Amino acid sequence: MTLMQIVSFYCIKHRPHLEYCAIIWSPYKMMDIITIEKVQKLATKQVTGLHGLSYEDRLRKLDIPSLRFRRCRSDTMEVFKIVHGIYDK
Repeated sequence: MTLMQIVSFYCIKHRPHLEYCAIIWSPYKMMDIITIEKVQKLATKQVTGLHGLSYEDRLRKLDIPSLRFRRCRSDTMEVFKIVHGIYDK
């Protein structure tokens, strides 16, 4: 399996479970955020050749944003939609 296949597999099969309804339950306690992020940390450690790298370096190498960043980005998009009246009333 190539690196891109592994990344695609993770993004298609595993990340949706970690982000399911994140807008509704979005964790705000640091402990919850750290616990969820640990899942992605463990998944990136499984990729061959990335064992010695830090979590941030592994994310950069795999071109994957952190789950915390993705939640922040989705929250920002939701606020934009609300402010600009994109949702039906």
